[in-house]
Amino acid sequence: MKRQLGRRVFRSVLLAFRWSLFLLGLSVFLAVICGVPRGLYRWLSVGGASVPESVDYIVVLGGGGIPSGSGLMRTYCGAEAAGLYTNAKCIVSLPTDIDIEDSNVGRMRDELVMRGVRRERVLIESRAHDTFQQSIEIKHMLGEGFEKTHLLIVTSPSHLRRSKMCFDAQGFENVYVSAAREVGADADMGTTKTLKFFLWCNAADWIKVSRELCALGYYKVLGRL
Repeated sequence: MKRQLGRRVFRSVLLAFRWSLFLLGLSVFLAVICGVPRGLYRWLSVGGASVPESVDYIVVLGGGGIPSGSGLMRTYCGAEAAGLYTNAKCIVSLPTDIDIEDSNVGRMRDELVMRGVRRERVLIESRAHDTFQQSIEIKHMLGEGFEKTHLLIVTSPSHLRRSKMCFDAQGFENVYVSAAREVGADADMGTTKTLKFFLWCNAADWIKVSRELCALGYYKVLGRL
């Protein structure tokens, strides 16, 4: 009797587990098909944020360094912002333990210079290992009166909200954001390839968004925001 009862319980648990896996797989499949909800992505990227008339510093956050996709896009958009706000200085922030000239953060500076930003306009922050530490180190870099400076943060779209919240939490009163957006190919690659890349991009977007939501929750729990 006990053995039969144990088998029934085991079968019930196994059936529930299988259904859970099926529902999870179905949810992931539908999420990839539908993509990230626009409202959620717009919220993470601080959609509708105001554009400043002038800024004092353009802060380019490091991402994956150079020549990663995120690092190249952020420096590209940072150089565009430097061309728009010609009186602003640029701060590139990425940690390194080696000589600046041989490091990723040094290559970020060189990328800005290559794109027309004068070398003397570019400052380097190379100690911080995450967004929270970057906000602290840049606060110390600017020194007394930092809270009145106008900052424009250049980073990946899904990373904008957490970045702004970190700098706001440090006491900066004028923090603006600029998304380093990637632009998809405009060539017709055929139905099969277009569908494949569409699904792949949706999956990649979900990974970015999920990671960012986890990071926001983690920062909240630690009291960083």
